[in-house]
Amino acid sequence: ELVSFLADEGFSIDRGARPLKNALDRYVTQPVARKLLESVGAGEPLKIEATAKNGEVFITTSPLKKKPEAKKEPGEAMADAIFNQALAAALKMTADPAVLSPTAEIIRSWAAAAAPERAVSEALPATESSSGALDDAGSFFNPDRTLQMPGAEVVQAAHNDSARKDPSILALKKTLKAKLTKAGYSQEVLDFYQEYLPLLAALAKDETPENSQGDLIKVFYSIGENSARMLIHRDGEMSEAERALLKTHFGGTVPENAEDSRNWAEALNVRGKDGRRLLFELHRALAGVPGAKIGYAEKGKAQGGSGVDYWVEIPKVAPDTPETAASEVGISQNAPVPAASLIATPSKAVRDGFHRYAKAILDQKDARSHSVRMAAADLFAATATSKDVAKARDWTRFEAADMARWYPEASAAAQILARYGDASDESRLYGALAALPHADASKAANSIIRESIAHLLAREAIHDPRKKTEYISALQIRHERGPWEAEDFDKALALVEIGAHDDDIARDVAVRPLDIEFLYRHLILNDDRFTEELYSLRDQSPSFGEQILVFLAVAAKGTAADESFFERYFSRVSWPSDAFSALITAYGLFIQRVGYPERRATLWGEFDAGLDSDMKDSTRFKPLMQAIAAAHYGGDEEDLPRLERIMRSDPERVNYVHEITQQAAAEAWAAIVVRTGLITRYLRPEADGQESRINQMLADTNPILNAAALKAVTLYLKGNIPTPSSESESGVPAPNS
Repeated sequence: ELVSFLADEGFSIDRGARPLKNALDRYVTQPVARKLLESVGAGEPLKIEATAKNGEVFITTSPLKKKPEAKKEPGEAMADAIFNQALAAALKMTADPAVLSPTAEIIRSWAAAAAPERAVSEALPATESSSGALDDAGSFFNPDRTLQMPGAEVVQAAHNDSARKDPSILALKKTLKAKLTKAGYSQEVLDFYQEYLPLLAALAKDETPENSQGDLIKVFYSIGENSARMLIHRDGEMSEAERALLKTHFGGTVPENAEDSRNWAEALNVRGKDGRRLLFELHRALAGVPGAKIGYAEKGKAQGGSGVDYWVEIPKVAPDTPETAASEVGISQNAPVPAASLIATPSKAVRDGFHRYAKAILDQKDARSHSVRMAAADLFAATATSKDVAKARDWTRFEAADMARWYPEASAAAQILARYGDASDESRLYGALAALPHADASKAANSIIRESIAHLLAREAIHDPRKKTEYISALQIRHERGPWEAEDFDKALALVEIGAHDDDIARDVAVRPLDIEFLYRHLILNDDRFTEELYSLRDQSPSFGEQILVFLAVAAKGTAADESFFERYFSRVSWPSDAFSALITAYGLFIQRVGYPERRATLWGEFDAGLDSDMKDSTRFKPLMQAIAAAHYGGDEEDLPRLERIMRSDPERVNYVHEITQQAAAEAWAAIVVRTGLITRYLRPEADGQESRINQMLADTNPILNAAALKAVTLYLKGNIPTPSSESESGVPAPNS
């Protein structure tokens, strides 16, 4: 019956598993946690049973006979059940005799040491109290402030028992959803009212005095043109404990993710305070909507001049579409572009607008092409902040059956977690990797996720030298005994990123190349001795891994005479292959060094003469790719018409091989417009009053042009101008920086 009750309580056809998780937390996890806390210090193990009857959940405890031979240290199981971080602390302190027989106070001290102080500090930021009604200047958390509710509709609860389903509240959820949707409110606002209305109603019911059971709580709501307001009124007075509860959960730091909410609540509970994960989650959800406010009023400031009001006000945020999201930055049709100063130095509003634009494209799923969605994923990741970590983690949890439609989101998630995540995200990314379909379309996502895992490992190695030593030792053994696993390549790439590799690791990592430019920056340009050694092998027959490194060494050290080296290998290396990808990149870097302008006419000669106009002729693939690669790294505005001609080729005259040519042309176009500074001009309206060049490309029905524009904006906002440097990238960023 308990399972049936939870399934019924947590069922939502449009919200997925989250309501079920909340039902488990509310009816089982939290009551069981309270029972555990009550038993701390009793010294006896307990049997805890959860049952349901007539719509109510009952948690009962009974003594459990102790096993004669306990396999764990005394007190260890208790610490594990109360707080996992406490157990971790205990295991690190095994040299302390007190740990062998911990008391409840010792367990609390472990938790205190492990808990994030920003959330559970005694000195949480206070919110100034004010008399009178809330105005537009009100802060996020507003204690003892009245919320005006003109013309509000009122719904009375069916009962005041928070442990039972309330048909009036359930019906109100449906009503609010319909009215908010009709009024044009965003999905974030709908989600908030659907998920947190029952939570606030339960809080009001729990705090209503027992002698006021006849006076049921009331919900007031008002949906206006600019904001939606909801107020829940109860009878009785507010206690100091309740004021402290609201101040602790809404008056301090915003949790960055669901794990923060859970950890902070557990830390508070272990310290003997009232910590509630869902209230921290409510804070996080509200803080994600600019201008949202939450507060309470009591006594004379409450509805009717007595009792307590809990209220929320959320500004109207229109549903995201590519058009509405992009209007903030001037890339939707008939929308003003930002001022030139904003384009030259992108403001937060500009970045946020592009962020929403990219998310809207991702939300269109199969309505957009693979190349456009992957470009949008890169733009979303480039404009992300630490607030996107929770969403990124959600995007790594798809099953294999769903990942075929979600791998652009997975690649965006990997890039976000590589910048803002922590060690726990390594397993998430490996899970996403395992769920990726084995198809050509997912190869780019596979590479991005692997590079992101390596970046996470690099961050760990920098901030924990023991990790670096562990990686080096493991790879030395692998090098001697083999065979290498996929995870070994990730560790090797991490060591290359932080400059902790040796020649053997460098050669081994090149066997499975991911980002050729990465190898060029970190292996070739950073180690002149190693590069000279590789360059000396250009006339020999190196192994596959060395072959790729030799290509890059010739790109870095070669002279004009070495052009024949590349011509020789272009006749040998077939496509598709990792070797060809490395060769074409190395060739572009080489031509940029030895002089592209004087070779431009030769490289593009046949194309300019119209001989390459048939994009179904696969024999012209390699020469055309050579010209595009050279332009990518050394080209200028003169090359853009050629690249646009390739991108605009009639799809009926493009075979599957030259689809790669078109993608390469899009990347080269983006690189040139950013490197030459043309991007700032292309983001402004045309002189004749037409939309900006970027706007026109984004609005075009040609997905290759869409992708090129997205790639250019991404490079521009990242500040990543694609031209080789003689110096390596700056250091790996610190976790959560």
